[in-house]
Amino acid sequence: MLVFLIVVYVGSQLGSTLVATATADANQRRLMLILPFVFIVFLYRFPAGLLVYWITTNLWTVGQQLVIRRYMGAPPTPTGKAGDEPGKGPSRDGKPPPSPRGQTQRRAGAGGSRRARGRAARHPPRPPRKKKKRSGRRR
Repeated sequence: MLVFLIVVYVGSQLGSTLVATATADANQRRLMLILPFVFIVFLYRFPAGLLVYWITTNLWTVGQQLVIRRYMGAPPTPTGKAGDEPGKGPSRDGKPPPSPRGQTQRRAGAGGSRRARGRAARHPPRPPRKKKKRSGRRR
């Protein structure tokens, strides 16, 4: 009976991993697929109730992920580094990414057209940057 539960656990864990890591890095996905087989060495000492709990949790996770994908659509596939996509962090030169329409955001009270002031009212100004602390020794 315990061998059957271990086989079902490994199968449910593999299914859960395949569904949950559909957009993950290839190396991370391989590791997650290998780990259930590594755990077999330790599982024979665990009580059967724990295996039943893990199997139930894995099956629940698979169902939950499938429902989420059905109603929210498939997750976007990763295209590269975080800085490569517009709007996803600083670019390689350290400058902030451009705004969605290519317009710069003005701070509130900076003057400008009525339209720019309306935009500034909807988007609060960024907090001032903190100064870097220097160590006692300068080079």
